[in-house]
Amino acid sequence: MVLCAAAFAGTVWALMGRGGSAWGAEGLIVANCVNLGMRTALSSMFIARYFAEARRAHSGGGGGADEACRTLEAGRWMPRWATTGAFACGGWVVRRSERRWEEAVLRKGAGGGLRSTAEHVAVGAVVGLGCVAVMCVAFPLSLPPSFDLSSASSRC
Repeated sequence: MVLCAAAFAGTVWALMGRGGSAWGAEGLIVANCVNLGMRTALSSMFIARYFAEARRAHSGGGGGADEACRTLEAGRWMPRWATTGAFACGGWVVRRSERRWEEAVLRKGAGGGLRSTAEHVAVGAVVGLGCVAVMCVAFPLSLPPSFDLSSASSRC
């Protein structure tokens, strides 16, 4: 983590103007991307090492090792195609709405465009709720038995 922080600081220094190229705010974004990438790599290495040790520890018997190792399979943690499609379509719709909003604000001036702003926010909210709905259908949440509310009423 110290190395990640040092890389972030170095990237900020290099891209924010002190290192010769003045990227401004874009340099800060790139520095955050570098930091995020390094932390992701660090976490991935930790997770892979953890599951490799779990596999070795449980290799003597039981199905726990197989289940632990299967959680690293890409198909188990990648989003479903429906989710990816919903986000892609949602992004397209929101981007078109943003273009309409920008045109309306430019036509009406900086003080105008309240209605188009409200429409753009509403489009974003509807698209967001639609994406959540697709995720719930594509990957329904299964609660542990201890969270079963129907059995809670019979115990009271």
